Amino acid sequence: MQLLTMLATADGRWVAADSPELLAWLGDQNPDFDPVGFVVRNMGFIQFETCGESFAQITLFPKRVAPPALALVQERILSGAHCVFRIDQLDAEAKRWRQELAMNPWEAVGRLNRLCGAASAPRGEGPYHATARDLGTILADETHPAHPLLRKWRSSFHQFDDTVLPFMARHRLTAQGMIIAVDLKHPEPIFRFIGDGYGLFEEFFLRGVGEKIANQPDKHYGGWVSTFYTEVATSWQPRLDHCTAELKHASRPRIHYERLILPWSAGSGEVFLTLSTRFLDADTGSASSDKTVDKKAAKSS
Repeated sequence: MQLLTMLATADGRWVAADSPELLAWLGDQNPDFDPVGFVVRNMGFIQFETCGESFAQITLFPKRVAPPALALVQERILSGAHCVFRIDQLDAEAKRWRQELAMNPWEAVGRLNRLCGAASAPRGEGPYHATARDLGTILADETHPAHPLLRKWRSSFHQFDDTVLPFMARHRLTAQGMIIAVDLKHPEPIFRFIGDGYGLFEEFFLRGVGEKIANQPDKHYGGWVSTFYTEVATSWQPRLDHCTAELKHASRPRIHYERLILPWSAGSGEVFLTLSTRFLDADTGSASSDKTVDKKAAKSS
């Protein structure tokens, strides 16, 4: 059976391993070295090889992978028929190649996301900053507002159904909560539910359901938070963060908040994310009480 080798380029295009386009990237029509290995190790490309319809091999140097190449490969994985994936990664510290198997597309996408996460996952950017927290702090604290939802997420095996939103309402999580949908073939997060406690961009949130997250009035902030939602949806790994942000066009220009993002299977080809937010005192890091948080000053996380 013939092996087909393609390369995801650093600008998010497919090129064949023996194509003139690859040599054009190198600027050398007669290289005296392995051009495929060179672009994978040095130029952020990902090698994608298939043998039939069931197996694919992915070769990459996680430290150098370009985000457009990663997104292209993940889209190919989720839209194709391959069910088993071998991932070959160059370990820069050990100076050797490591191999592992992923037994389904979701596992492969999540593993690639985690391998490349150190280089591509958002943490701090300009006026925005997120510090990851241990989910165990919520599980260990039965008084934490999001404790019941995290337990439900675990006990339901991450399956979203008609009970989730009423459950959130019962535990007073809807006012400062959201539901966001991510189609993994076209991962642009979209608002599906917005709690009535979100008032930073008030006119936008009155019509926000169905809008892309990135289309908020402060588009830089919208783009920043969108990357987190896409990361959670593609990796199937929940996140707990403490965040600070300075916003434009908002009723409250500086905010400090805790954010829990949980990924749920919706059974529709989409991933649903529940978002639970509580606002923190900027100086102490303690949770603001319901009496001190003005609903008009709640925010989009």
